[in-house]
Amino acid sequence: MQLELRHLQALCRIAEAGSLGGAARRLGVSQPALSAQLRRIEAVTGGALFVRGRAGVQPTALGQFVLAKARRVLSEMDALGAEARALAPGAPLRLGCILLVLLDGLLAETDLAMSGREITVDLEDSVTALSRMLGAGRYDAIVFGEVNDHEVPLPQGVLARTLI
Repeated sequence: MQLELRHLQALCRIAEAGSLGGAARRLGVSQPALSAQLRRIEAVTGGALFVRGRAGVQPTALGQFVLAKARRVLSEMDALGAEARALAPGAPLRLGCILLVLLDGLLAETDLAMSGREITVDLEDSVTALSRMLGAGRYDAIVFGEVNDHEVPLPQGVLARTLI
């Protein structure tokens, strides 16, 4: 068996959730199926990637190494997809936004609206949801405002720009 992107995604979800059950729910699979997949991944990587206990799972030293590489690979794949879409003729720019007034200000201050490129805009209720969807590759960029020095956690590998 060779490792695939879905295996790397599963490892990251396990680490994020802190448990196989929580990761299985996020991935939409059963916990026994995810456990079996983890065993196959561990066979390929050569050892245990997580220590399982009553409080959940913690990455082993090997697990930390594999997770760091997995996150880097997934980030690069997200960047590949975004850059390829940007170069594809006629590909729309996919924007996520929490308030249209923010997007209006952005378009007024840039030549983006006049570039001739199609722009799709989705409104979301939550900045956290926007951030997650950006990390999952649903959007090419998101537009949101920060209040009272509250920083929005952005997915790893995301470049942030502040516009005032």
